[in-house]
Amino acid sequence: MIHRELDKPSLPPITEGPFTLTFARGERAEFAMLLAFPGPHSPYYPISSYARLADFRAMLGALVPSSQPVAWTGDYFVGHAQPSDQAQAEIWFRAPDNGITFFFSRDEWATVRRLFQRAWDSPHVQQAWAHWTDDYHAER
Repeated sequence: MIHRELDKPSLPPITEGPFTLTFARGERAEFAMLLAFPGPHSPYYPISSYARLADFRAMLGALVPSSQPVAWTGDYFVGHAQPSDQAQAEIWFRAPDNGITFFFSRDEWATVRRLFQRAWDSPHVQQAWAHWTDDYHAER
């Protein structure tokens, strides 16, 4: 009998501009993501657990620069987008449990949003996410 872990296809890394998402497979359909930032010190920000990933994706959809400030408070992340008419409009997010805060220009944030959209458009990620969603809701 082949172990189920060996049957799972690997999730290839996805790059958009200078940002990269890499995936690590876990048990069943679970996966964790590392958001790799550009630059000489290139931090990797891990996002794992179904609930954290779902919250992060919801925040990405909510923090869109507009003419008014936009705030996000989720279960695992908080963030803010300054009005888009400001010369240096910024978007930031933080996970309150670790306090790590990242700041983005409007263009950088748009790149991260496209990166996650590309990831979730990937058949590999769609399949893993669908299985993980089913497992998550079955456990609740």
